[in-house]
Order: sequence, then C-alpha cells, then structure tokens
Amino acid sequence: MVNDSGDDLLSSTYGLRGVRFRLCDDWFFVDLLRVREIVRPTELRSIDGIPPFFAGAMTYRGEELLVLDLRERLNLPGGRREPDARIMLLTMPGKLLGVLVDEVSELLTLDLDTIRPPPSQLSSRIAPFFIGVADLRERTVTLLNIDRLLSAEELSHLHRLV
Repeated sequence: MVNDSGDDLLSSTYGLRGVRFRLCDDWFFVDLLRVREIVRPTELRSIDGIPPFFAGAMTYRGEELLVLDLRERLNLPGGRREPDARIMLLTMPGKLLGVLVDEVSELLTLDLDTIRPPPSQLSSRIAPFFIGVADLRERTVTLLNIDRLLSAEELSHLHRLV
C-alpha cells in the first residue's frame, strides 16, 4: 500500500511498526515513522479561521503548532478530555501537526498478513482516512492514513494561519 507521498506504508521485513492509540472505545494505529513525539496536552489557544475539527494551537519548542481534534475529524462522539489524553506530534507534508487522542497505548508491529481493507460501510467522507484494519490481541485496530486527514487545500490554508 502506498501513501500520497509515494512511501510504501506496508513495507518491512518484520511488519508495520507503529503506535496504537484510542479514541472513545476504538483503537487506531499510525505509522511510527510519522510520529515525532507524544506529549501531554497543554493549554490550547484558539485561532480565528481554523476549521472546527481543530482543538486549537500550542507552542512546541518555540514553534506554533495546530492541534487536530481527531474525534471531531472522524465524527466520533465528543466529550471531556480524558486523563490519559495525549497529543501525538505527527510529521505532515511540510508541517508538524498535533493530533489530540484519548490515550496512547503502545508501540507495536503488525504482521502484514493480518491487515485487511477497511469496512465498506464507512461513510465516503471518512473512508479515505483509513488504510485498513487488523486484529490484534482480540481487538481490532484501524490503520490511519495521516496523509489524508487534511486535504491539500486545508493544508495550504493552515500554512497561512500558523
């Protein structure tokens, strides 16, 4: 499987290495090579003109970063921030992006043979956000395609804001 940058997401002799995290009651997985750091949430500042699926902005080592509320982006039920919430700092094309999640669980390697296509009943609006699903220790994890979380137009707009 190839992402928008032309990288082979599922290429590894041993499988796909990544970070497992939770939103609501669902478990997700993101490619480890795209995770720069995982930090505790800080006070987020609001910025005029950002889409509603952003939680706000934060300062990270002197750099202003936007923080995406992944629950909101994926149309999952909202709610108060959980005590185990974290912000994953993900590398996007030309930008570092914070992504707010309920919990980060572990680093793991998925066996490539366990990955299957995402469910066909996903809404067409969110289906592009997912690469596939895999069963892991009696739980299903959904592989997130972070290159598709923001459109080129949205990325361009955000570059102008921050």
